[in-house]
Amino acid sequence: MAGVHLEASRRLARAAFAPDPGGRPPLVTPRLFACRALFLTDDGDEAEAHLATLLNEAHRQRAAIAIAHVLAVRADLHLRHGRPDAAARDLAAAEAELPPARLHPLFVPYWASLNLVADLQNGRPDRAREIAARPVPSLSEECATSAYLLFARGVLARSEDDPQRARAYFRACGRWLLHYGCVNPAVLPWRSLAAEAAHALGDDAEALRLTREEVRLAARWGTRSALGRAELGLAVVIRENRTEHFRAAVATLSESPARTDYTRAVLELASAESAEAERRTALALTSRRASTAGGVAPGPLPGFSQAPPAPAGVPPGRGAAPHPRPPAGWPALSPAEHETALLAASGLANREIATTLSVTTRAVELRLSGVYRKLRIRGREELRALRYGPEGG
Repeated sequence: MAGVHLEASRRLARAAFAPDPGGRPPLVTPRLFACRALFLTDDGDEAEAHLATLLNEAHRQRAAIAIAHVLAVRADLHLRHGRPDAAARDLAAAEAELPPARLHPLFVPYWASLNLVADLQNGRPDRAREIAARPVPSLSEECATSAYLLFARGVLARSEDDPQRARAYFRACGRWLLHYGCVNPAVLPWRSLAAEAAHALGDDAEALRLTREEVRLAARWGTRSALGRAELGLAVVIRENRTEHFRAAVATLSESPARTDYTRAVLELASAESAEAERRTALALTSRRASTAGGVAPGPLPGFSQAPPAPAGVPPGRGAAPHPRPPAGWPALSPAEHETALLAASGLANREIATTLSVTTRAVELRLSGVYRKLRIRGREELRALRYGPEGG
């Protein structure tokens, strides 16, 4: 929780699985906490193996409560590693063992948060909204797990493009975690998501303060997942050298098990590089026009090949290969529209895009409508033709 001493945390977590010197049977709860510690230290495969052992033990003993808790923790691991379909299966199996009406109040917020995020990532926003709106027992509002539900509600608001509400939820999540002494950004990356919401609202000072704080704390903790997420958050809100910051996030996350964050970092980098190339092209156009005005014949633009000469006997301007040019409206696309367009051009369906970006299918539809309108095209085939032009895109 303090976010320090990574190796000591690993050592203490592993000690929970050592045989008891007195031969007493091992307890479930300490080993569950140890599994959570291990996936926060980026030792997810090890944690998953221990969870499988715990699950087998609980099934042999027909311990419904233990089964449900183990499955919930494994669902958390699946969500962090970009496997929302596996998370949904574990949560459904857990509910079959222990119906929500039988859950202990202190467990309800954690349980609800996992179901909400799994539904959202699996393209079921209506179910996610229904879970977010459910009242929780009064006792559960006074425990540390409330932070998880606040975070999940923030993720839902973010998917609905409501930065005001998202920032309020992420801030509340952070206050709750800090109240209980939880500083480690590996537990929940509320700072970077609150920063993205603040950035969307024009509060760049708060956005930079929160992201830089998360980068510092993640570097102190030392896992690639936490640091990569923090670097990605900083790259989203910073103005200077954004492409280099995205490259750093991609490099860090490529060595982590956080596959959803890695996918998003790659998309953001592609979008940033595209925007950078467009700026260079615009500068070249300006220089070209200035040279033409001064009487100098213009040459080919950087990044676009000179058209080959027309075949013999063909009048100038006919039969020559056209210059591949960027779509006129491409610079007008927002970052969200950029990444959605890239995925759509790559052949992903709306639901797959929604899962990858952790947004609703409706949000994807609205973004693509904006893309088509700004690019003056009619659908995916034309989008793909623009993305992958004569020189391969």
